[in-house]
Amino acid sequence: MDTTLALFRYFAGISPSSGLPAPGGQTWDKVAVAATTQNFAPGTITDTVVMPNFAYLPANVEIAGNLTVDGNLTFAGSNLVNLTQYGQQQLATQRAQALTPWFAGLANRQAARCNVAVIGDSITEGQHAVGPPSTGFQDRWIARLRDSLRSAYPTPFVTGGGQGFIGVQSTGETSFTWPTTINGSPTPASTLGPKSSFLQLNNTGQSVVYTLNGDSADIMWTQAPGGGTFSWAVDGGSATNVSTSGGSIVDGKVTHISLGSAGQHTLTLAWVSGNADVTGVVEYWGDFSQGIQVHDCGHFGWTTQNWITVLANGTTGPAAAIKALNPNLIIIALGVNDQFNNVLPATFQTNLQTIITDLQAVLSTPFPSFVLCMYPPRTSQSSYTYPWAQYVNAAWNVAGADTSGPNLTPITTVMDFTLGPRMPGADTDTYSLWQGGDLVHPSNKGHQMIGDYMTRFLTGS
Repeated sequence: MDTTLALFRYFAGISPSSGLPAPGGQTWDKVAVAATTQNFAPGTITDTVVMPNFAYLPANVEIAGNLTVDGNLTFAGSNLVNLTQYGQQQLATQRAQALTPWFAGLANRQAARCNVAVIGDSITEGQHAVGPPSTGFQDRWIARLRDSLRSAYPTPFVTGGGQGFIGVQSTGETSFTWPTTINGSPTPASTLGPKSSFLQLNNTGQSVVYTLNGDSADIMWTQAPGGGTFSWAVDGGSATNVSTSGGSIVDGKVTHISLGSAGQHTLTLAWVSGNADVTGVVEYWGDFSQGIQVHDCGHFGWTTQNWITVLANGTTGPAAAIKALNPNLIIIALGVNDQFNNVLPATFQTNLQTIITDLQAVLSTPFPSFVLCMYPPRTSQSSYTYPWAQYVNAAWNVAGADTSGPNLTPITTVMDFTLGPRMPGADTDTYSLWQGGDLVHPSNKGHQMIGDYMTRFLTGS
């Protein structure tokens, strides 16, 4: 039998006559399997054959019908959905359900700021985004996403809009000058803050200076027993002290300040006494209490395991700092470095789920939407132990198993750049979408395309 790309769902009480084990440890009433355009002889369909293509359907999607695959697997009352035209990603019911928290936040953007947090690696931080006309910092795909979302969903009476979270330092990008000036060699470390990166101000003359465009800002820092004191000052004016001392370690502490009239300002965070840990600043321009913000939580070179290590710290680490950004949507853009390091796809799948679980352990309910951003494949695909498709399928497995929304609904989905494909990987690129120096990071055009496609995904267009 020569099957077409189709999707079958098994319901309670229906089991395959072959005794085929359910993929991913799921029960047959929850799993759906996408058959490929291959010929299968009777008795030859195995878990190995089916697994690379299985996906899930929401429980409220049902089409009556009987289907037999080569007499090997027989399903009564199963769903049959033709995916030849749209592909998995265009299962509108699943995506709409998973993005409900995001759309609810958008719907309330006149009354409360709608926030997106992007957890990722060097691509998220913006490697190989360069200027002019703007700085590379503004050409990162997360900045392009921010501006496109604001254009697609304008907020009445908000005409500006800040840049979101700006870490105290780069975690490794070399393409543009990070928008802070660091004086006096404060101590850097990688266990605190939304980017899992911070500076400890611990001596005379140490400071971090921001050039901001806006009217207010949040200073993010970490409380610690016996913590020191830092000060903040706008445009060289009088300094205000902030003590970081408290009974326990708590990341994600926030001090909101006014910058004065909207426009360009300098903000100086300076050492006063002891050891004071500062992680970054959120810039606002008329959007402190409304509008849309996109926040950079990228860390250069990191894998899912790196993020698991720090997110496991709960309220004493980056999970609490990301919570402080009050996200309606969390985009997890990882996997490129996992493949480079030959991480087992099954381990990658477990790690993605652990990242979500660790974040939800500190977040309030109802939880935000989670989008697993699976980029196009990086360069030199033939040299890696596991093909990129297996990492993409792992992300789909996580999304398909999710029931963490209200009433056990799914709130996790996948932005799969390989479908279509939406955007060619580095090995097949003829459009200069990948930076020629390493073919691992996007060029400006590539950053823009990623931002454009993510915008389309998040706007339902």
